[in-house]
Amino acid sequence: MVIGGGLLGCATAYYLARDGMDVLLLERRELNREASGTNAGSLHFQILRQDDYSAARFAQLRPTVELHECASALWKGLEEDLQADLGIRRLGGLLVAENREQLDTLRRKVELENSMGVKTELVGPADIREICPGLSEHLAGADYHSEEGFANPLVTVPAFARAALKSGARIRLHCPVNAIDPRPGGRFRLHTGTGTVDAGRVVDAAGAWSGEVAEMVGLRLPLTARVLHVNVTEPRPPLLRLLIQHAGRRLTLKQKEQGNFLIGGGWPGRADPETEEKTTTHGSLAGNTWVAAATFPPLRNVRVIRTWAGQTASSPDLMPTLGESRTVRGFFAMQGGAGFTLGPVYGRLMAELVRTGRTSIPIAPYDPERFMATAV
Repeated sequence: MVIGGGLLGCATAYYLARDGMDVLLLERRELNREASGTNAGSLHFQILRQDDYSAARFAQLRPTVELHECASALWKGLEEDLQADLGIRRLGGLLVAENREQLDTLRRKVELENSMGVKTELVGPADIREICPGLSEHLAGADYHSEEGFANPLVTVPAFARAALKSGARIRLHCPVNAIDPRPGGRFRLHTGTGTVDAGRVVDAAGAWSGEVAEMVGLRLPLTARVLHVNVTEPRPPLLRLLIQHAGRRLTLKQKEQGNFLIGGGWPGRADPETEEKTTTHGSLAGNTWVAAATFPPLRNVRVIRTWAGQTASSPDLMPTLGESRTVRGFFAMQGGAGFTLGPVYGRLMAELVRTGRTSIPIAPYDPERFMATAV
């Protein structure tokens, strides 16, 4: 049983069904309506911008480098595997620095990435404008990854869902899970909006609502819900081929084939606690577009034509959550940072764990019960 119809849930359902498992996915509304379908679609295979660039944080991030390398390899063959055009464009990515301090931080980051086999390169101010004409002359340099890029989040989850169905999985929409009762023999009975369902194993892939699902079996999965704001501009002739991110400010920037610029990076939106309706804010619109134009000046006279917001969640240590509960055997939890980039990898690893009890790369740092010792 998989709960949640976003990228993590649909990817898990596909890999399980492809490997011969009997899979039922339950989604309370429609597929791909939350973070999986409302993110900016960035494929960032280098370590993301961090609020904390300390040695301790780098040590904590070290295991995630392998996840990113695995994701890079997986995305290369994903369109062929799913038999779908996912809008994948991988022409390179720059994580730019605007001062010497940020550049020194990127130097340490590149050393860590290279030590783990990630082929990133520290480039200076002249080099970044050769790689990407139009970038601000005030930038001090960047961390360059030649295979970063973006894909279309609106089509990726439906492609996984179709592949899962073709492989034998079943999907029920408008089927909210209201309660889960652990049963004798390690089984579960799920009480849904359309009746009860029995399952041998349960995968909690409910995104920002994963904590609520975990509570149904008596587990604490502390997550902080966040609403993120994204902007799209009017189209312009091709000006930007790469994915641009910023080491010190919240920014992701890319230009789509149709000419529109997509501007994101984690600026906050709002959510109504009663209706769960997500809205954008003028402050985030102004701040996000200012950073984009300061980084890439050709944007200064381009108009924003649409904004939207989607809800995601993060763990207290901003690390992924992936594994089986040691307290409630047969209950698996998954939630992840960089969820679009790493979503297919999370799904494949979860399918391996459910099917065999092992994974092809270590996931111990992402134990869903690592917070239990400090839980109140």
